[in-house]
Amino acid sequence: IELIMEERKHLNVQIQANLPHDAFHTKNALTYIKAHEAVMKLRDNLRAEQHVVLEFAIAVFRGVFRPRQMATLLVKCYPAVPDALGIASALASEINQNAQVENYPALDGPGS
Repeated sequence: IELIMEERKHLNVQIQANLPHDAFHTKNALTYIKAHEAVMKLRDNLRAEQHVVLEFAIAVFRGVFRPRQMATLLVKCYPAVPDALGIASALASEINQNAQVENYPALDGPGS
């Protein structure tokens, strides 16, 4: 997700730099086209972020809960949506606590 956020920063700068602001019509048309292209890329960037977040949530929920547990969680949380990052963080914390008690290496973060 870091790459998506870096791209978003670049796109925001590009949009700001190309917003039409001159009275000269040709330059306005060119800057409008550049700003429009950057906005379209920003839209794609936001979709990519949403896809990554949804894939993460699916991975957490499928990896942690059985179907009946997931159904119970969804019903009890309604109308809110369960927080996949919060659940993953709580599980990582519990795994680290159990690892310390049992003298196993703890999880330090992603990819551990």
